[in-house]
Formats: sequence, C-alpha cells, structure tokens
Amino acid sequence: MAILVAFVVHFHDRNRQKGNSLLIELPEYKTPNARTVAIYVWDKVKDYLSKAGTTIFIASIVLWFVMNLGPQGFVSDVSQSFAAIVGHSLVPILRPAGLDQWQVAVALISGLSAKEVVVSSFSVLYGINNINSGAGWPACQAFWLRRASAG
Repeated sequence: MAILVAFVVHFHDRNRQKGNSLLIELPEYKTPNARTVAIYVWDKVKDYLSKAGTTIFIASIVLWFVMNLGPQGFVSDVSQSFAAIVGHSLVPILRPAGLDQWQVAVALISGLSAKEVVVSSFSVLYGINNINSGAGWPACQAFWLRRASAG
C-alpha cells in the first residue's frame, strides 16, 4: 500500500513541477588543526579508560577469584575451581554449537562483561602465558590442531 501511495504522489507531483526543488546548503569544510585533533583523541581515550577500563579491571578481579577458589578454598589447579564447575555444567548446553570444552564456556561467561576479557581468560585457562612468546604460539597451535582432529 505504501509503495502504491508513493507512486501516486510521485506521479501527481511530477505533473505539477518540472524542476528539482531540493536545495541543501553545505558548510565549508576545513582541515582540523593538530590541537583540535589531540583534544578530541584525548577525550575519547579518557572516556574509554574510565568506562571500559574500569569494567575490564573489575571483571578480571572477579574472574581471578572464581578461577582460584574452589569448594575446598584456594586451588592450584584451575580445573578444581568454581569456574570449572560452572563451565562443566554449561558444556551440555554449548555442545550443539561445537563448544564442548569447559574452558570455552568460562571464557564466554567472562565475555559478558567485555570482549577484551575473553582473550585473557583463554590464556589463563589454557595456561598460555604469552601468545607472542616462543612457548605461547606452539601451545595455541597444538590446541587448535587437537580441536580439528577431534571434530
């Protein structure tokens, strides 16, 4: 109905006016100076650090406690922590999506606070200290090769 009404109005309006009545006056564009750009960038960085940085910091603290506390108190093995218990309970729900490891479930939960926390959660849960180090990258490759051969 809307297309039909638009067609009728357009056809009726076209018979009355032959010229284009749309006139937009644009402002003059100028190159910003370095001071203006610096102030704008600093304002955005400050907003990010105050909003997202606070969220990431609090989420990291909560995640540390959940991954280091278990039913018996502090644990040295992450697989005995509250995070592992929650992750194991979510595996049956996530299995149809191909996410059949409890570490992935814990990382997804941590990602609810901020997407940046997911990467650090994976590195802690899989014991990869630094992915850029000589030991980190082969450990990451080995994980994905095991994952590809299992599926």
